[in-house]
Amino acid sequence: MARFSPWSALGLVFILSGAQSGLYAAESKPYIIDNNDLTFSLEQIQAGNPRFLKAENALIQKANSALNQPLLSVMDKTLVAASGDKHDYYSFPPYWWPDPTKKDGLPYIRKDGQNNPDASSDATDKKRLVRMSNNVSNLALAWYFTKDQRYSDKAAEQIRTWFLNPATRMNPNMAYAQATPGVNTGRGTGIIDTRVLVNVVDAIQLLHSSGAITEIEYNALKKWFGELYYWMTVSPNGLKEDSGKNNHGTWYDLQTATFAQFSGKTDDAKKRLNVTQNRRIPNHFDAEGKQMREVARTRSWHYSNFNLEAYSQIAELGEKIYVDIWNHNVDNHNLHNGYRYIANFIDSKTPWPWKDMDKMDDRKALLSLSRAAKTWPDDTLLNEKARYLQAKYPEDITILLAPLPVKPEDKGAHQ
Repeated sequence: MARFSPWSALGLVFILSGAQSGLYAAESKPYIIDNNDLTFSLEQIQAGNPRFLKAENALIQKANSALNQPLLSVMDKTLVAASGDKHDYYSFPPYWWPDPTKKDGLPYIRKDGQNNPDASSDATDKKRLVRMSNNVSNLALAWYFTKDQRYSDKAAEQIRTWFLNPATRMNPNMAYAQATPGVNTGRGTGIIDTRVLVNVVDAIQLLHSSGAITEIEYNALKKWFGELYYWMTVSPNGLKEDSGKNNHGTWYDLQTATFAQFSGKTDDAKKRLNVTQNRRIPNHFDAEGKQMREVARTRSWHYSNFNLEAYSQIAELGEKIYVDIWNHNVDNHNLHNGYRYIANFIDSKTPWPWKDMDKMDDRKALLSLSRAAKTWPDDTLLNEKARYLQAKYPEDITILLAPLPVKPEDKGAHQ
């Protein structure tokens, strides 16, 4: 039977000093990362387990790099959305290209799986958004494991710059995300860009007890994400993404449920996860665990794992708010079969049977398969494959975020 031991996501907050000073609050817990997993990893680090020390060292290197990077904001882009407001997030879709038969290239045409480098240039916001999220997440986790205030202070400064500072803040909407030249000024599928903000919410929850974010700032962040949640659920682009039938629908559920929970709308978060249970799961997986909409893509392995990555995060959130995603089953359509289907092709002589323009990268399965192995500890296939991947990528942060039970032979000499 899969684990299902939810705990309160926010807990009680106790103000111990002035409202605008660097106050300390009762510990807040992240929504996606399991606090028990972090505690276990910290214990292993303190005990000198070399496997966990290696992963922590890799994390600290990333956090140290983030310490030396400039603060990022939506004001850094050189292009501007159709609104004319630089505070509006603006990006291009990755698979759309100028039409070579047209002098001006308009309207753009779609080439599934072929990335247009213009979509990830510094001229728009997407590349910067991803970097900001990664930096904040790495800094918050480095603070958790070391309690070095440099990390929490830098993370808090970056969060203020992107979300709160009137001169640099992003407007809480995605109206101009993945704008397609000659076609539209923004589209619903662009909402998938902000999936990385789920990691920022977890970082905020971790930092809440560090003193680097004040209670006033914490509440302002809850308000910002509440406004983004509202926009996602009432705007035409948001409603269109809600109707997405492939991984876009899954990532939409993850975002809206997380932002609803963070902004204090637990009932809304639960209703959204009910959509995941009863609309997404039975339509995404067949009885064998195949994801037919994802394997039909030109990057079938990537998108199969990409969708499972979203599901693993939704399921972790579900544990916190008493909605069991892991074990939900509709006519034998369920996540368990989905993870087992992928696991069959890890460290296997059986080739991936679907067309794919990419070279198969098994690292894409690492984090979500590790979470699945923890969920079903008696499933030998999942646990063997997760252990294989963690051993193959020993410096990956997955070792810390989804640690598997330590076997005597794993510990080695403390050095």
